[in-house]
Amino acid sequence: MEFIVVGLIVYFLPSIIAALRKKRNLAAIIILNILTGWTFIGWIAALVWSITNDSNQNLSVNVNTNSARSDIEELEQLARLKSKKIITEEEFEEKKREILKISK
Repeated sequence: MEFIVVGLIVYFLPSIIAALRKKRNLAAIIILNILTGWTFIGWIAALVWSITNDSNQNLSVNVNTNSARSDIEELEQLARLKSKKIITEEEFEEKKREILKISK
């Protein structure tokens, strides 16, 4: 009897991990685990999926990604201009504050 319980725990380990980590695709991981877990490759796939991070799981702030991307690109361009000595440190800091909407 203990062998069966341990076997079930091991078999459903990917689903258990996914549930504990509150994965976004928990239902899909459980289905993959149930349907293909008996194959070693299916079990490994479900396990890997359950332990990987969700792409947006750690984001606590909802931002407009297009705006954030353009801000990042602008800051990168500014850094390049500063490194080539095209703009001064003061000009860089001023423009950076404008982009990030930081007041003095």
